[in-house]
Amino acid sequence: MSFQHRHRRRFTNMALPPLSLLCLKYSVQNKSKTQRIEEELARARALIRKAILTKNYTSDRNEIYIPRGKMVKTFKVWAYREGEVPMVHDGPTTYLYSIEGQFIFEMESGPSPFMAKHPDEAHAFFLPLSVSKITDFLFRPHRETFFHRLDRIFTDYIFVVQEKYPYWNRSGGADHFMVSCHDWASLIQRDDPKPYKNLIKLGPPRFGLPPENRTVLAFFAGAAHGDIRCILFEHWKEKDDEVRVYEKLPDNINYHKIMGQTKFCLCPSGSEVASPRVVEAMNAGCVPVLISDSYAIPFADVLNWSKFSIQIPPKNISEIKTILKAIPHKRYLKLQKRVLQVRRHFELNRPAKPFDVFHMVLHSVTHLNTSTQYVSPSQPQSQPPPLPSPPTPIVADHVKKRSNTNKIEEQLARARAAIHKAVLTKNYTSDRQEIYIPRGSVYRNPYSFHQSHIEMVKRFKIWAYKEGELPMFHNGPMSYIYSIEGHFMDELDSSGKSPFLARHVHEAHSFFVPVSVKRIADFLYDRPKPYSFHGRLVRIVTDYINVVARKYPYWNRSEGADHFMVSCHDWAPEIINDDLKFYKNFIRVLCNANTSEGFQPGRDISLPEYNLASGTLGPSRLDSHPDERPILAFFAGGAHGDIRKFLFEHWRDKDEEIQVNEYLPKGQNYHQIMGQTKFCLCPSGTEVASPRVVEAMYAGCVPVLISDYYALPFADVLDWSKFTIEIPPKRIPEIKTILKAVSYTEYLKLQKRVMQVRRHFELNRPAQPFDVFHMVLHSIWLRRLNIRLPD
Repeated sequence: MSFQHRHRRRFTNMALPPLSLLCLKYSVQNKSKTQRIEEELARARALIRKAILTKNYTSDRNEIYIPRGKMVKTFKVWAYREGEVPMVHDGPTTYLYSIEGQFIFEMESGPSPFMAKHPDEAHAFFLPLSVSKITDFLFRPHRETFFHRLDRIFTDYIFVVQEKYPYWNRSGGADHFMVSCHDWASLIQRDDPKPYKNLIKLGPPRFGLPPENRTVLAFFAGAAHGDIRCILFEHWKEKDDEVRVYEKLPDNINYHKIMGQTKFCLCPSGSEVASPRVVEAMNAGCVPVLISDSYAIPFADVLNWSKFSIQIPPKNISEIKTILKAIPHKRYLKLQKRVLQVRRHFELNRPAKPFDVFHMVLHSVTHLNTSTQYVSPSQPQSQPPPLPSPPTPIVADHVKKRSNTNKIEEQLARARAAIHKAVLTKNYTSDRQEIYIPRGSVYRNPYSFHQSHIEMVKRFKIWAYKEGELPMFHNGPMSYIYSIEGHFMDELDSSGKSPFLARHVHEAHSFFVPVSVKRIADFLYDRPKPYSFHGRLVRIVTDYINVVARKYPYWNRSEGADHFMVSCHDWAPEIINDDLKFYKNFIRVLCNANTSEGFQPGRDISLPEYNLASGTLGPSRLDSHPDERPILAFFAGGAHGDIRKFLFEHWRDKDEEIQVNEYLPKGQNYHQIMGQTKFCLCPSGTEVASPRVVEAMYAGCVPVLISDYYALPFADVLDWSKFTIEIPPKRIPEIKTILKAVSYTEYLKLQKRVMQVRRHFELNRPAQPFDVFHMVLHSIWLRRLNIRLPD
């Protein structure tokens, strides 16, 4: 007898919630419980956004740890009461699947601060089934039919709560979650994935020694489960004193104690991708070395794993020793220090404590929950939840004729859904032939980026305002240091040929303010009276925006959040300083992306800088093969700014391998020398940006970024650590030592990735997919995806 039939009688006697709970129609005098919950989540979104902008937090209690939470104050979970032990409300609390049982007990035993007193108060809903316990009781007697029975138990349980409560149907399961550590949990939706499409699926002793007392380079001990471990044993099992790999530890060695004596703990996948060794390594203060394919790392929406772990693809297992030996001691110390910082998020406490693993799991749930907006029962529920949007009230749409705003928001919702699907399936959907498929470590998430670019090309429309006259509007420089400003304006505005241009203003997703700071400076900057210029610059731009705000509804509708300007001039950031409130949402696409001067990476966009000769679209490509680059490092340029002066003090004309010049000798070709160099130094000048970054990429030379406070271009898509070297200005005297410590194998990887990524910095006219114009627009597109406008 199925779960559904066994428990139907028990459930039918319970009182059903009133029909008013299912109605999402807005009422000022009598708000529904759903609207109250949505308003709580909107306030949480607003405070999170405020924290990002202000780089500070707001709390009504004393914070025991500041991660440099609103969840603890707001988030409430309802654990369904239906079902009986041992397969529901129970789970293993020891051995490999222990986190499953510990989580269930923490949620249900009380007094958890996250438990809702009534389901109407809940932001999320917990299904307290244990795959491990179901397996214990049903697998052996019914092995042939077990997986169908497992699926049926879950489906029947959901059917029961779906019949009894409105919450599953209201969100399509998007605010419901289960927790399981069992290998077979992912098979639950195998028979019928549709009901589960939105369902959220979600320590050892410490003997860690200080870093200087860790004598073992790398360590692993465990059974030969899965292909990855078999390859590991083939190359390393009991073959090396520094890379110590065992299938069975000798009797005189303590497993956790040797972890505490080890720098890098190997964490290869076994039969399944996850391994408890990741947590064990952190508890021992040992840097985890992740060796896995297709493992979605825990809490990656919050934690940057590249900062405290090493990832080695299984195909590079034979190179483990070479890779780990190539890591400089200073970098190891940073990694190990971050492991000690981050391990609090993997600690299991009973009762749970702020920022421990229980809180982190719930934070992942609330992060997805704040991305979900309910629709009324009359609306279709075919789309997965959209990406997070700002705190604007969401009103159910019962009107047959949809507004233009609604149509635009539906387009963006479809785009979000396609991106979400691409991330889950690790594949893309396109109605045209793709000329380039982004893959590899240079991308933070290649599947998300690729699908997002596809959706952008397919849907994104921009309205360039027509108001304003030449020469200060609709015009910009096409050569020299600020040339990208003019080329962008010409491509998107003046030429009128861009496929991204909206035919009518009401079709637009974003709005371009076509002002040129460079042209304003050319025509209005008065050298005898330079102090009057700033006020005139601000007044011109503010007056222009006031004109379009009075003429059209779009600025006021979003408070400027879907409007942007593009400028490469050093003075462009100053425009907003006189009225920060008016410009609080306005997107500035700037070369001078200096975070110490008000640049906000979550809102503003960093623009690569170019130094173009008249009539050209980029520097000459005179790059040589990696084996034919005899110069270790090179820089030539003016002594602008403190960083370059410090560089010249230590390196100008002093070393044959580190060639630093203020002026090149006659007869030498700047771009040709770059093409003969391994590492091209890119120090900031008067401002943080430098055209040398792009020039280095064109020459196939690995950029060495020497800067403070520079927000790198396209960092929401590209992982710059994979194709550049970053050296803090204070370490300029160590440049040669740092670059010499980069192994030849690592240099080849960096150089190969430079060749891959430079297509994103190419300037084409007309623009081409994935070039710099598309990359800038994609950054604007991402910000537009993350806001939702009220109708």
